[in-house]
Amino acid sequence: MISKCANVVTDLCVRKMIIQGTEKEVYQYGFELIISTIVNIFWILLIGIISNRLFLALIGFSIFAWIRTQSGGYHASSYLKCNLSLIIVFGFIMASVRFFKITDVYFAFFVLAYIYVPLFMWQFSPVENLESPLDSAERSLVKRKVLMRVIICEVVGICGWLFGYNELAVLVLFVHVAVIILIIIEILKRRRLNESQY
Repeated sequence: MISKCANVVTDLCVRKMIIQGTEKEVYQYGFELIISTIVNIFWILLIGIISNRLFLALIGFSIFAWIRTQSGGYHASSYLKCNLSLIIVFGFIMASVRFFKITDVYFAFFVLAYIYVPLFMWQFSPVENLESPLDSAERSLVKRKVLMRVIICEVVGICGWLFGYNELAVLVLFVHVAVIILIIIEILKRRRLNESQY
């Protein structure tokens, strides 16, 4: 559906001579990304409205996108699967924000999780794009960027908790948990593919 819409828009641009026919594939891909982003934002807004936490949903999506652009992880093979993945991931995150509270019982869990997330990211990220692998210097730089972004987000979450916005601390944690799960899924998927080649 997204590809078809992008194709229609691209064809229209070619017919109106806004773009050259030789550049059609590049523009079609760009239009696919734009339409896909609009659809993703629609789902985030809808999940935020349904959960009655629109502002937190937008913050969560911003954190998620900011970290995922560097950390990598599972990427769906189609736009439909991508949208379904996004709905499941953000449904999980917003349900966690709604139901988890930082109480005495959960405090130790949150402290341990806030310590574990940077350690996991340092060990396993970035999950490289197989079509454009990183050299060791680039990988090291991206790893530091991921770690810095995670720590900045955790500081925001801790400040939220200190100032009485517990939901912000829970949001940051479960966005990180979702990113970790997507990294693990991609690592396992690649391992399975490597084993099936032998």
